Amino acid sequence: MNFLKSSCLCIAINIVGCAYSPAPYQVVDSLPYKHGYMAGFYKTGVTEEVVKAKHYYKITVKLDKGSSKSRAESMLLFHSAKLAQQNGSTGFTIKKIRNTVWCGYSSNEGKAPYVANSGPFSSAFITLIQPTTPAKMLNRKTYRTAETITQNEHTVLQGESKQDAKFNQKANNEACSARLNNA
Repeated sequence: MNFLKSSCLCIAINIVGCAYSPAPYQVVDSLPYKHGYMAGFYKTGVTEEVVKAKHYYKITVKLDKGSSKSRAESMLLFHSAKLAQQNGSTGFTIKKIRNTVWCGYSSNEGKAPYVANSGPFSSAFITLIQPTTPAKMLNRKTYRTAETITQNEHTVLQGESKQDAKFNQKANNEACSARLNNA
């Protein structure tokens, strides 16, 4: 009987160990902005770069291979709203969101490069709305802090299921393969 219990416990541990665990929402870096960082520079998670004082930032989200581009964009919006909230702002503006896939290539000796790993990558320059925000910045798409947090919180904190992660990984790798073949 002890053998049966031990066997069941080992099987259960292995099954739990195989479960997909999406990249959590976490700030992994907060640093001064430097033009020209490539996707390989960023760690998995959220990176905030201060461009000017405490109102103009570049936010970058780099996620794991099982995550979707839509989750990366939701995390970018969610973090931007949290940053606005922390700074007492009721909203923020974004000129343009860059939502793509980072690609990890590899090669074996004598063989063509291939996609070894990939995942979603979103970045945007955001301006926290303040009384002194220039009018031209307010002409950009504007997001209200509380609404943006509410709209994106579940997607960001829940993450993808194991089944969705397999689909996302395939889509991310296909996007990178297409990029590699067009290079």
